[in-house]
Amino acid sequence: MECIWQDLAGHVERCDIPLAHREMLDRRRARVAAGAVELRDWNSVKHTIGSR
Repeated sequence: MECIWQDLAGHVERCDIPLAHREMLDRRRARVAAGAVELRDWNSVKHTIGSR
């Protein structure tokens, strides 16, 4: 799974995605840039899945 995500990350900007998805990603990126939320990588969160 991690290899798939790494491959996608290399060319995600070239993919056509629905406008609503692009807008959602832009809002999330803006929140990270503003310091409102912390961006964490997959390695730091994958162990927390199912613990909530």
